[in-house]
Amino acid sequence: MDDYFDKNPKLTASRDSNFITVKINFSPQNENEKVLSKYPKIPGYPHLFVLDTNGMLLHSQNTSELEQGESYNLQKFTDFLNKWAPTARAVQ
Repeated sequence: MDDYFDKNPKLTASRDSNFITVKINFSPQNENEKVLSKYPKIPGYPHLFVLDTNGMLLHSQNTSELEQGESYNLQKFTDFLNKWAPTARAVQ
């Protein structure tokens, strides 16, 4: 996902202007159970959680739904970020 954002600077700008990104590692050596146990079980990684300013879960996103072929779909990812941006939620 990092490579995808690197190749799509407008998407990166949208993400960075609307969200604080925190990467949580999950591996056989470090399952980060203490952090991840606060959220619903997920089918795989990478995965996105959208939280409000108080840390409450707003949305759990399976990233496979943002894919097309061997990569992500720019329109789907853009729509996802736009939908969950704080300004978009304030309008709803």
